[in-house]
Amino acid sequence: MDETERRAIEADCARLVARYAADADFGRFDRAAETYATDGELTIRAETYRGRAAIAGRLADKPAGEVTRHVLGPTLVEVLDAGAATGVTYVTLYRGQAADTPGPLPLAPPLLVGHYEDRFVRTGEGWRFAARHLRVTFRRRDPA
Repeated sequence: MDETERRAIEADCARLVARYAADADFGRFDRAAETYATDGELTIRAETYRGRAAIAGRLADKPAGEVTRHVLGPTLVEVLDAGAATGVTYVTLYRGQAADTPGPLPLAPPLLVGHYEDRFVRTGEGWRFAARHLRVTFRRRDPA
């Protein structure tokens, strides 16, 4: 594989990371799940969701009116070969409740800071997540 091919794979995988975050944040849960291979896995808090339907269901399982924003840091992709790659992306996740009035929501501290550990695979649909694992480094503790 030459340098041009390697860079194209890196760019495709980084775009996939951004697409997942935007689709999840804007409530397009089926589209977010399509960033995974048909048998892909998402692991969050020691729970693993396998397959697109399970992943879409996990993403949609949130209180009505909840708003999220995944603020992504750099994505470092390591190309293994023409059909596989791994990656790490730093993430800061904000979560709030939609307001009845227009305008920005009050800013609360982030819910968490961590990173995604990704395995990418080339499929007939293009690059997809084979597996994605959220590793939380810092988590907000709300007062009881």
